[in-house]
Amino acid sequence: HRATAKQWAGRCEANYGPMLDIIDGELASREARHDDAVNSLERARASAEAGQLTWLAALACERLAAAARRRGHLTLAETAQENARKAYLRWGASAIVRRFA
Repeated sequence: HRATAKQWAGRCEANYGPMLDIIDGELASREARHDDAVNSLERARASAEAGQLTWLAALACERLAAAARRRGHLTLAETAQENARKAYLRWGASAIVRRFA
């Protein structure tokens, strides 16, 4: 999936760059490259928000929260989770927000 996302991001960075960054963040997290994971997920969040891709910003925050929680960084995890919740609310995804409760 990464190769496809990379190809798409090469054609339209604004739309697909955040997706590629989320994938890279997840891969880095699974490979215990925690700084790379946080950097990729934060880059995904920032570029998704800049491009008004609210659902991708929410997903990036959610994945950042999970990565931080696995590392025991609870303050970061809580902040990222709250940012995900707010973004999902802006997007109108109330069912996802209820899952956080």
